[in-house]
Formats: sequence, C-alpha cells, structure tokens
Amino acid sequence: MDSKFDVICFGDINVDYIGRMDRLPDIDEELPIYNLEKFCGGAATNVAVTLARLGKNTAYIGSIGDDYNGKELIDRLQNEGVDVSKVNKKEGYLSGTVFAIIDNDGERRLLSYLGANLQTKKEDFDQDYLSKTKVLHMSNPLLSIVPTLLSYARENNLIVSFDPGTLISSKGLEEIEYILRETDILFLNRVEYNDLVNNSEKGLDIFLELGCEMVVYKKGKEGSLLKTAKGEEIISPGFKVEVVDTTGAGDAFAGGFLTAYLNDLNLKDLMRFANAVAAISVTSKGAKEALPNLDEVLDFISKNSPNN
Repeated sequence: MDSKFDVICFGDINVDYIGRMDRLPDIDEELPIYNLEKFCGGAATNVAVTLARLGKNTAYIGSIGDDYNGKELIDRLQNEGVDVSKVNKKEGYLSGTVFAIIDNDGERRLLSYLGANLQTKKEDFDQDYLSKTKVLHMSNPLLSIVPTLLSYARENNLIVSFDPGTLISSKGLEEIEYILRETDILFLNRVEYNDLVNNSEKGLDIFLELGCEMVVYKKGKEGSLLKTAKGEEIISPGFKVEVVDTTGAGDAFAGGFLTAYLNDLNLKDLMRFANAVAAISVTSKGAKEALPNLDEVLDFISKNSPNN
C-alpha cells in the first residue's frame, strides 16, 4: 500500500503563553512579566510543523477543546500544510494550555494544563488512516492510548518514533518499558535520560537492549549523540547561534532527524542536519516561528561549522 503520509504525529496540542522576565521570583515575591505572547504549541504539533516545512507529508492526530483556542490551533496547523482531518473536538473541555517563563539567558520554565488532551479515546482513531503512513511519531502521548497505537503500528509495519517528554519520563523506566520495546527511534533530552537511566552504567545501551533500533540523546547547544542497535555511534557537535528562545528546540531536532532519516542521509549527515534545524529554531520567539524550510537548512549548514 502506498503511504499517503511520511509521518503521523500524536501527542499534546496546546496554546503556549510565553512571558519574559529578568529572573524567576522567589517564594511570595512578585516580579513583572514583559512581552507576553501567544503561540500554537504542543510537542507533537511542533514536530509535525517542522516536518511539513521541510517538505514532508505530515498529519497530526489528537484532541482540542470546543473553544477559540482550539480553532486557532487547528487553523495554524492547516496553514502549515499539516493534515488535521482526524483531530477530535471535545465538547465541554478547554484546549491544552502551557504557561512558559523565559529568562534573560533564553532558558524556560513551563507550567502545563493538559485539558482536552486527556480526553482522547481509543475510539477516536481510524486504523485505516493510521495505516497510510511510513512513521508514527509520538511526543508526550496520552499513555492510555499508546497500546492501541502500537498495535496498529505492528499490524501495518510502521516505524515507531518516540519522544517521551518529562511528564512521562518522570514515571521511570518500568512504567514505559512496553513502549520502548516497540520503539524504533527514541529521542531523549537530559532530563528524560536521567529519569530513565537512573545512574546506570549501561547508559543508552539500556534502550538498545530493550529493542530500540536508534537512540538519540539531545544535549542542547552541545549537540547530540546517536547510538544504534548495529553498534554505530555518532557524536555530533551543535552549532553556535544567538539563542532567543529554546522552546520547542528538541521537537525541531526530532522533526529534522526524521526528515533526514526519510531522505536516507548517512548517520553523520543526518545528525548534522537535525542539529542545524534545532539551532535555527532557537533564533526567534515561539516554538514554531523560526522553523526553517529545507533550503534554509542546507544554506545554514553550508555557511556554519559545528562547535568542536
């Protein structure tokens, strides 16, 4: 069967309210926020938009509330070329919302209200629709739904890509081991890595032993590390850029990685490409505003050398 989509993304969809302040307040201290802004957010949608801008046929599945924010979220994804025909509107619920505080160094603190994201049901998914993709990517997915999606993926020989997010990784390795055993490509940042590895000397090899084909450790401005089940290891330094906002950088990396993977780049070039997408993404405010197209990534790589 020919695939209609390169990647279908499942996970949270949120409105992001981003405020900036010089520093975080102490307990009972009040400090002013300046430049409060509103963006379309959610890790899975960030990955979907990254892929779409890089030229991939992409869809998003998930749930929004029956509110104005939900309409804005869907309109934004449609404008980016992401298929949203299977997004569910949950009557009587508010759309997911994230409040982010960005300090002078561009680092962020997040508070999350999941809202309609928690109302996604197994019955909301169309197996025929899900069968029409090459890759199923899950970012911070609702765990009650994951077994159903993994079953569909098995039946249709889909590549499974998984980025747990810190809300899931904080549950520990045992709680999500069943997902890892059926994951082909696993993405982890520092917090997720520490949550799941828990000081084990095996490090990333834990995930390879569970059955992952590729494990990617996202290390921010330092770059990234890839280990594969075939014994390959790639250490890829990051690019030096002026950081404005790191929101969504890890999602941009994942979208860049999956694009390069689907384009059959060799592992070294694949990692460089993903690092470049992430680097470009942090040069503007908001998780999606600076996401590049394919030509912009290739131009950036040609003009910039990674940190050594």
